[in-house]
Amino acid sequence: MLAHLAGKPLLAHTIESVTPQASDLALNGQGTAYNEFNLPVFSDVIAGKLGPLAGVLTAMDWANEIGSERVLTLSGDAPFIPNDWVEKLSQTPRDVIAIPNVDGQSHQVCGLWPVALAAELRVFLKMGNNYKVKDFLSAHSVQMVEFDKSGGIDPFFNVNTKEDMEMAEQVLATRNGHMSRGT
Repeated sequence: MLAHLAGKPLLAHTIESVTPQASDLALNGQGTAYNEFNLPVFSDVIAGKLGPLAGVLTAMDWANEIGSERVLTLSGDAPFIPNDWVEKLSQTPRDVIAIPNVDGQSHQVCGLWPVALAAELRVFLKMGNNYKVKDFLSAHSVQMVEFDKSGGIDPFFNVNTKEDMEMAEQVLATRNGHMSRGT
């Protein structure tokens, strides 16, 4: 997330995509690495390597503190979030988990979650049997929200490898009207 994409941290691109769509933003992470983004940073509310659901629970607790009934979660390495992501997810019933879906691929971390599920999620994580997002989702009401690819790219694409970073650079160059090197 802190690797540079087109001259700035990958996370900065993600934040720029989301900022016009959400009223409050916070980051889930540890230490001072995220200070440059001038956003609240919260460590997981349950210690250990519990995966993305620990971050979802942390977001739920924070959203509850600021008086929100639902909270959006998003991986910090997804710089191409659609401009209508929040709008489309927000059209779902307030008591369901809204998850984006692109060509049959669900993006379970990039969702809109009812804060009322925090107690159940906390129990799920503390049981310690498994921390899979899909298993938590299977026990709750979920609505898939369809999104289209943009320029052949899944807008929830995660930049995780060197090859992913090269593809992200090409996508940005194309969107900005420039040809990337080597093409």
